[in-house]
Amino acid sequence: MFCAIIRALEFATPFILRKAQFSRLLHRSPRNDLSTDSRLIKSFSLLALGIWLSTLSTLNFSLGFFIGVLCSPLAFLQPIFNLSKQRTLIILVAFLGMQLISPLNWFHLIAKVEFGQDVVELARIYRFAWKVWGAWTPLVWWCVWWPAWLAGLVVLASPV
Repeated sequence: MFCAIIRALEFATPFILRKAQFSRLLHRSPRNDLSTDSRLIKSFSLLALGIWLSTLSTLNFSLGFFIGVLCSPLAFLQPIFNLSKQRTLIILVAFLGMQLISPLNWFHLIAKVEFGQDVVELARIYRFAWKVWGAWTPLVWWCVWWPAWLAGLVVLASPV
């Protein structure tokens, strides 16, 4: 149930932010302001991601490399220009493509394939690893990769 709520929030957040961003700039020239907003979101999220990954690579290179490879498509995301009906189809295909690098999907995949258990058990293992061994995996997973991925969705859904 909790995963379903998070999944719904992941999908709805970019569109809610897009609507709020568009309504805020309705009376101004939206094209320049909105493209600047999406560029700033993308620039700062990639800057923060780069800082985290370069720091992480000195502590745990394999984890930093894994997250870096999965986050590399985020550098190529662009807002999709208005193409009326085609725009909606392109956004849906892009969102489905983004699900391939979704942290939540990888969490489910690792829980089932690697450990053969439920997601709750993997969360318990990560909690134990964090407390006892000082593993960085849960911190990187939810405080670095997931916000960067969510920022990528926001940039993708930005109205330009």
